[in-house]
Amino acid sequence: KTLKLLDELGDELEKRGYHLSRIALCTRLMPNRSKLNLGKVEIFLVFHFVGFDVSHTIEANVVDQLEEGLKCKTPFVNQPTFFGKKINTRSSKSTLVPGQKPLRKTKMFLPNKLAQYPIPSYIKDCVLNSSGNLEKLIPEISQPLHISNYRKKFSSLLYIEEIHKDEEMKEFDLEMVILRPAGEYLSLNVPGLAEGRPSLLLGDRVIVFFHSKGQQSPSYEGYIHQSMDFKILFIIQVRAEDVLLKFSEEFHNMYCNDDLDVEFYFNRTPLRRFHQAIEFAIHLGEEDKRQIDAVQRIVAGCGRPLPYILFGPPGTGKSVTVVESVLQIFTKIKHSRILVCAPSNSAADLIVERLHNSGVLNKSDMVRLCAFQRSMLNLPECIVQYYVNDSDNISYAIRLRIIVTTCSMAGFLYSFNLKSGHFTHIFVDEAGQATEPECLVPVGFAAGCDESQIVLAGDPFQLGAVLRSDVANEYGLGISYLERLTFLKLYERNEKDYFDVGGYNPLVITKLVNNYRSHASLLRLSSNIFYNRELIPCADERKVNKFVGAFFLPNKEVPFVFHGVRGEDFREGNSPSYFNPAEAVQVLKYVQIIMGEQCLQQDDIGIITPYKKQVEKIRVLLDQFDLNDIKVGSVEEFQGQERECIIISTVRSKEDLVDFDIRHNIGFLSNPKRFNVAITRSQSLLIIVGNPIVLCYDAHWCAMLQYAVINSCYCGVDLPSLQNSLIQENFKQAALLLGIESKRPLSSNLSNEVTVSSSNISNENEVLSSDSYKPNVSFGCSIEPILKKPIYVEPKFEKLNDSINSEIQESGIQLHEFSPGKRSNALLQSIKKKSC
Repeated sequence: KTLKLLDELGDELEKRGYHLSRIALCTRLMPNRSKLNLGKVEIFLVFHFVGFDVSHTIEANVVDQLEEGLKCKTPFVNQPTFFGKKINTRSSKSTLVPGQKPLRKTKMFLPNKLAQYPIPSYIKDCVLNSSGNLEKLIPEISQPLHISNYRKKFSSLLYIEEIHKDEEMKEFDLEMVILRPAGEYLSLNVPGLAEGRPSLLLGDRVIVFFHSKGQQSPSYEGYIHQSMDFKILFIIQVRAEDVLLKFSEEFHNMYCNDDLDVEFYFNRTPLRRFHQAIEFAIHLGEEDKRQIDAVQRIVAGCGRPLPYILFGPPGTGKSVTVVESVLQIFTKIKHSRILVCAPSNSAADLIVERLHNSGVLNKSDMVRLCAFQRSMLNLPECIVQYYVNDSDNISYAIRLRIIVTTCSMAGFLYSFNLKSGHFTHIFVDEAGQATEPECLVPVGFAAGCDESQIVLAGDPFQLGAVLRSDVANEYGLGISYLERLTFLKLYERNEKDYFDVGGYNPLVITKLVNNYRSHASLLRLSSNIFYNRELIPCADERKVNKFVGAFFLPNKEVPFVFHGVRGEDFREGNSPSYFNPAEAVQVLKYVQIIMGEQCLQQDDIGIITPYKKQVEKIRVLLDQFDLNDIKVGSVEEFQGQERECIIISTVRSKEDLVDFDIRHNIGFLSNPKRFNVAITRSQSLLIIVGNPIVLCYDAHWCAMLQYAVINSCYCGVDLPSLQNSLIQENFKQAALLLGIESKRPLSSNLSNEVTVSSSNISNENEVLSSDSYKPNVSFGCSIEPILKKPIYVEPKFEKLNDSINSEIQESGIQLHEFSPGKRSNALLQSIKKKSC
């Protein structure tokens, strides 16, 4: 179509007496040089006349027909936040008829009941009605953390977080809905439930009113239920958009398809356990060489009662080290009682699976304690056999030597009046993903006891807990216990005193550096920015080199693609979430190319995007081509996971909304932890699809873009101009992050500025090629050598396992040398110089 228009233009110019010899057209093509990029593209035209040339740039929007099916179905309607709404007080004005809670198999009589911890009215009024300054009302929340304000600060932040969660739930309240009979239950359709908006769990509470009877009519309490007869039905319905509810017998008898108003409430029990843990806290006062030393120090308990930190960057075998430590303690210290916790059920299940696979433990040695609402569908039998979730077995379970549970569920054990020091060792895996009060639930069992060893395993540079309240996050609730400890002088990096043991005090912290996950080129950027260039690539080369040489790679030697797309982002209906059709289609095309290579299964591919609507749109496309087994989700859903191929869609394309995203911590911008997690999930191939102009407003993404151009891994739309002062500043910061020193004046285009000498790259390889770690210090306590062979062996860590019986030999891993990339728009620049 463009060429036809140009022909017509040429004919018209000829009629007017201009002698046009030819027309040159230049635009960027896909890496395979066969198709235009999707989204907005610039086409550079040169009109050659007799004696002179005229050039002009036009912008076109390249649209794939698949994008038609992704267009907005309904116009976006902006919904006010709860601060702009009238607070719903209807529940407090009517008589409440209690509903039927889900019953346990047997009645439980607990020696020590959990307190209610109601929200103080003055905090609620201040947050909801803006009736005062929070810092004046609760000065502790803005004060530096100290033992004197510890309880007040964290309890207040928990109350603020709860208020936001409660009001967020109110946004999903329903009006004039009908319940359908479903056996002994009543079924309620909840729009958005399948997307987790709202997120409802077994045992959660709802309150309903008869719409026609006014506010003073009785309200009826109901609970999300499960019974043995309807278990399968329940799971199917909840996974769709229905929940099964049970109310009082009176309500079931009288209800007859009347219109109801529905209010949703979340389960307060986890937050109540966090409050309880704060009260206890005020009394607190396959393996490589570093993994071996970490296990030794944990078993010996050299630094107790100080918490021991196992600092594990992505792919370094942190969880494997935790498992090995648990097994060594279990085997060598016969009187030990070990509590192992994690913030999520999936992380706790993974620990149980690995402990079981060791072959060391019997069923009578370990228990996986969980809430009675926890579904065991689709869980491996090796995990299910350790599950205990009813009151019959709790008293038996607490006598076993290893208890594995979530941080929140560990609070249930306080109800049995276990003495301080009952557990000799307390492990918290993925401690960086928990708030400090949540982490204190298991840690509180060591309060007032100098003999218990606390071990926190995690990475302060990855995502923390998900909070609903920006206020609570701003005042520190989002900082994990592990991260806060790393700020203390005892735990901070000190290369002067500990240069030969990785730069940290080995009595209280070990940093793992051998990466068993990713290709060297995919590891380097994260290592440079977040981990002092210390990560060493140790992954199986046969696996991570699978895509080296692939035809679609801009640089055949580097399994990395940064594909620039200038699409448009949209919103639809009442969902605040964004989606970008052009990026969604581009992601699909890469998936089709990769599957066409026939070297991966669908479940080897992961697609990460920060917006739920983009997840939904990408799934629509994948379903059309029977690609249902590919996981699509947010960064949070992929934390702790890995895939051979990761494709990232960044979505945002509107420069005028960048400041809003940064201010409200939306998407990838201004969130280094989210960025770090996203780029470290891949093993052998990483593809980023996004708008380079928008991403350059963030220094970390700007560094990623520079890294791609340096290594000739960039393709797509033209790179951004450096005339924008914010982009120019981020470019300088990005250069520092990458270790590139640019003393020349900044040019007008990013691609001109990132060409660096090959010495920069070879120096990086020097840093990453080996580790000179040779411990040679006295730890001030007796460290007994661990068992001659590792107890836990995982095929993935073959190199690690082979090194257990002898001193670590330098692996001599060969890292690929990257040549500096050519300027990615050289062709366009040369045409401009010749024609203008």
